[in-house]
Amino acid sequence: MLPSLIFSNNTIAPNNDFVFRQSSVTGIVSDENGTPISGVAVRVKGEKRAVQTDLYGSYSISVKVDDVLVFSYLGYLSQEKKVSGKSQINVQMIPSAEELEGVILLGYGKTNNKSFTGSIKKVEKKNIESKNVSNIAGALAGEVAGVRVFNISGQPGSKFDIVIRGFGSVNSSTEPLFVVDGVPFSGDLTDINPSDVESTVVLKDAASTSIYGSRGANGVILINTKSGAFSRDSYIEVETRLGRNASLLPRNEVIKSPEEYIGYAWESLYNKGVIKNQQNDPSKYKDPVAYANENLFSEREGINPFYNIWKGKHFSKLIDSKTRKFIKGTPRRYDPENWEDYGIRYGIRSETNLRIGGGGKGTSYYASLGYLNDEGHLVQTGYERFAGRINLRHRVKKWLESAMNMAYTVSKASDSRSIFSLLDSKPPIYPLFLRDDDGKLVEDTHYGGYQYDYGMERGFAPSTNSIADAYLSPSDSEGRAMTWSASLDIKPFKGLSIENKLGIQDRIYDSVDFENPFYGFGKWEGGSVFRSRSLFSSYNLLNLMRYKYSKSQHSAEILVAHEFNDNRSKSFSGSGIQLGLPFVKELSNTVANKRNGSSTSESSIESYFGQLNYNYARKYYLLASLRRDGTSKFRNNKWGTFGAFGLSWLASEESFMKNIDIVKFLKVKVSYGLQGNQPYGYYTGYDTYKLRNLDDKSSYTFAKKGNPDLTWETSKMFQTGIELQLGEYLDLNVDYFIKNTVDLLSPVQRGIDTFDKAKSFFRPSLQDLHNPFLMKDMDKATGRIQKALSNSEKIMILGDYDVDGVTSVSLLYTYLKKFTNQLSYYIPDRYKEGYGVSEKSVESAERNNVRLIISLDCGIKAQGNIEKAKARDIDFIVCDHHKPSNTLPPANAILNPKQVGCSYPYKELCGCGVTFKLVEALSTLLENDHHCVYEYLDLVCVAIAADIVPITGENRVFATFGLEQLKKNPRLCFKTLIPEGVESLDISDIVFKIAPIINASGRINHACEAVKLVIERDPRKAKQIAEKLIHTNTQRKKIEKEIVEEAFSILEKENHECFSNVLYKADWHKGVIGIVASRVIESFYKPTIIFTESNGNLVGSARSIKGFDIYQAIETCADVVEAYGGHTHAAGITILKENYLAFKSQFEIAVKKSIDKSILTPTITANISIQLSEITPKLCRILKQFEPFGPGNMRPLFFSKNIHDTGYAKCLGDDYQHLKTTLTSEDSDNYFSALGFNIGDKYDIVAEGKNFKAIYSIEENTWRDKKKIQLRIRDINP
Repeated sequence: MLPSLIFSNNTIAPNNDFVFRQSSVTGIVSDENGTPISGVAVRVKGEKRAVQTDLYGSYSISVKVDDVLVFSYLGYLSQEKKVSGKSQINVQMIPSAEELEGVILLGYGKTNNKSFTGSIKKVEKKNIESKNVSNIAGALAGEVAGVRVFNISGQPGSKFDIVIRGFGSVNSSTEPLFVVDGVPFSGDLTDINPSDVESTVVLKDAASTSIYGSRGANGVILINTKSGAFSRDSYIEVETRLGRNASLLPRNEVIKSPEEYIGYAWESLYNKGVIKNQQNDPSKYKDPVAYANENLFSEREGINPFYNIWKGKHFSKLIDSKTRKFIKGTPRRYDPENWEDYGIRYGIRSETNLRIGGGGKGTSYYASLGYLNDEGHLVQTGYERFAGRINLRHRVKKWLESAMNMAYTVSKASDSRSIFSLLDSKPPIYPLFLRDDDGKLVEDTHYGGYQYDYGMERGFAPSTNSIADAYLSPSDSEGRAMTWSASLDIKPFKGLSIENKLGIQDRIYDSVDFENPFYGFGKWEGGSVFRSRSLFSSYNLLNLMRYKYSKSQHSAEILVAHEFNDNRSKSFSGSGIQLGLPFVKELSNTVANKRNGSSTSESSIESYFGQLNYNYARKYYLLASLRRDGTSKFRNNKWGTFGAFGLSWLASEESFMKNIDIVKFLKVKVSYGLQGNQPYGYYTGYDTYKLRNLDDKSSYTFAKKGNPDLTWETSKMFQTGIELQLGEYLDLNVDYFIKNTVDLLSPVQRGIDTFDKAKSFFRPSLQDLHNPFLMKDMDKATGRIQKALSNSEKIMILGDYDVDGVTSVSLLYTYLKKFTNQLSYYIPDRYKEGYGVSEKSVESAERNNVRLIISLDCGIKAQGNIEKAKARDIDFIVCDHHKPSNTLPPANAILNPKQVGCSYPYKELCGCGVTFKLVEALSTLLENDHHCVYEYLDLVCVAIAADIVPITGENRVFATFGLEQLKKNPRLCFKTLIPEGVESLDISDIVFKIAPIINASGRINHACEAVKLVIERDPRKAKQIAEKLIHTNTQRKKIEKEIVEEAFSILEKENHECFSNVLYKADWHKGVIGIVASRVIESFYKPTIIFTESNGNLVGSARSIKGFDIYQAIETCADVVEAYGGHTHAAGITILKENYLAFKSQFEIAVKKSIDKSILTPTITANISIQLSEITPKLCRILKQFEPFGPGNMRPLFFSKNIHDTGYAKCLGDDYQHLKTTLTSEDSDNYFSALGFNIGDKYDIVAEGKNFKAIYSIEENTWRDKKKIQLRIRDINP
């Protein structure tokens, strides 16, 4: 054994010496934030001995006393540490030079400014915290080039609009995609407390956004919230901010002195007296000074005497007639309040945030609580928010990490509606609070304090006090939002990670609009309540696999993923009037006009995508991505594929740049990609319908036509640019990009989306007319008429007194005259009988032994008088096109394509169109040839133009061939009305030249004169009748002009906050109030009803603006309406005189609650931008193929800039309201005559000789076989 022991000693001795000189070193490796890093390589320099840090960043390695340890990790600078006998060495890794440029967290990974090939901008925490904003979007203002952030309301807590690199879509959404902590965010940004935000990243180009597919079409904004650190000590931060909200811009300069205002009011009346004296009424206006004195305080012409604030002075003693100024020193009875002092304030903004963060071994946490109270600078405006957040992260194993983020927000907002409109326009003579006859303040018995003056006696904005409404009729809202996300990251082996993330969002939004029952508009309906609730929920599931590879100078990262997103929204709204308890804002507290509605919508999108990031030597970078999206919003083309690639070169890393000290950083980049966009609505690919009540049964009406072939809107974006840093202080970032969008998601132009539709549009044919027997009751109607003809029964044709009625009566009378002499026609007197089937007409039929009445263009709502006819053994056939009510009249037959159960394919026929279908059906039975009725197409064409029905479908056929007949072989009546030599007759010529003359007889005298003209066959007699009608039309114009002036005068004093115009004057001519309503809309763009008195009642004519159904609004006021009829754009109405104010109030509320506020601003949209040089005869020939133009097929509008007048501009018309000019431009050798109606006020723009912009249509006029291009100007701007 001894030899072996000796051998053992010889081997052990060296071992003992080794143990003596070696020791173990331990430590923790963390990043710059103190977060432990796993996988850091720790090796002994010059040897192969090495270990890696574990899940918690810990390591342990055996070393010699004089060894050097090297710590290395991808993306960080390698560090060397001498052991020097230490037993513990902790290391904090420092990011490499590339990482020092700033790590940027993206939705599907992270990057930095140096390595990224696209256009990206990170907004740091310090930039966000330096701004006192309630909405994180507000912190982005001015931070990122190419990003516009704006807020049009100024209301605390209101939404900001963000546009990245311009508007990328016309009709689809232009909002960027928001991603919060890696989860797409569909809620309201006000639900995110800016105090919780660590950083915000904006992605602008295709290379950076295409990975997000269709949702990133308008750019992407990434919001990363704060988190704790694994090895950081716990901390508590309390932050309080206090400030004021105020308007920094000066208020508009307005007249604030009542005395100064009275002076101007007197002078205005004086000038009116002078003008009227010179024009037409010297007896009434013979002394302009006396006229001004007498009417300064008068209910009709001036200010209501109730608002005379001066003591003991007759009105004539207030103004010096020589100086036309207020006589100084006149004492007041009281001083009207300055409304600004009561409506504008310094709002207090207070914010407090509590933040707690930290972490331990394997766990980090961040929690916050925030409270914000943000008062607006208008009274009764404000926003209050309570916000809480918890962010947790936990490393379960070295290869497994989980995280959970949760936030909850409760918010309240108050809105004062519109205070500014009255502050800026209210004359200073009107007080805020009501006064009695002695000028003393009146106490408010309902609310306490002093009663507000709602201006019941006020000529300006009656029944309105916006400051009072802010307090007494508030508009409030409340929201609650929850966001929750959880993730699980698995790293089975080095380089590979499997990431799973689920995000859920829920938001509830409640709003209430209240009208108090004592004052203002609410008074007329006993108060009202409108409540709504919106619920939104979404969830997003992401499954992603990522692999990172690095070897030598090559680095790459590849990811593939699947993502699914589902969005659901629900809404409910209800309203009612007549409050039981005056201060309770609940729907159950209303007893009348209760209405409610609800909706549910859902959409989803599924995506498969991948991305490659590669770099060589950290100088040459490549990015490529591909994504395939499928959305439920499309019907047949659900899937779209989008992708991008980008290249960048870090020139500053090249050796030849090392000696150029001033250039610290230089990157050149280029990228190209495709971005997709999906529709804004949920069901654009599907036809939608509305459910209606029809005799307490379900009735479905068509709402909107879907496009099953709708496809993705695709934007092609190319970008190149440089990023340069010179020295320490100058950074330069220049991007050049081109973005072209194809397959724009837009309403189908003119409804032409298939070849067959294009063929029928551009090549209309009489063969396209539908079989008349498809119309319900057509067999009954023709059968009854055949019976009457066979038995020689007397037939009365009864029609309306407008063009549609006149042409209808003339058509049927002329046709039936071929078969019987037992025929008469009857048109009611507009003033003695009113519209439609009158009792007098039935009595006339009975006296003349009429056995059958055929009503044309009327009768669909004449239940009572048709019952009286049936009681007298008179049969009735109704031919009408107006919208039926739920109860139909008891007629033998009803021809109306709009009635329920009628399968006739085209619903937009005018009254004469329905009459034509009846005659067409009769011709097949009586003559076995329906072609003979084509001679009446000119009558149908005139009716279509005058009744302003859509020129689509069957109407387009009627209009096309009717115009052709009018131009080539007009009937005698039209020859007397069309000037000789006119060859280019179009729909507008009928509307403005022919129809008014025919209409005038029914408006001023009796429409039977117009029927006589149409059916007359003697040229001499026809000429005499025509001359009489032309004279009547001249009278009509004069009457119309006077009433329009009076209406404008009233409206200038009315409440400009109203959403409708409702006017009444007992002596207005009933025959022109419809025209007056149209004229009012031209200057006061709101739904309008003009009333006058007739037979003890008020009769009105209603006209609407584009996009609003005025018939439906009138229908909601049925409880105070005696009779009404019409369609979407125009209606007639009769009410009791004592119900006028109640109707006016109800109608205003109906409009306010149903109208889209955006359509109240009249807009002119050009179809295309062109240069004048592009206007050629060829273009005119192309445009001619779109004729005839009219509703549903409007004349195309063109936009041109940099055009100018040749120096011959002038104004035309009695009031110089029209503009005539000759236009040219630098790019064109042509000169175009141009005419603009009612834009004479733009003369100065044209006459300056400078370039300007214009929207216009292109017309080709023909006179004496000569054709000339003329521009019809719609608007001009500098």
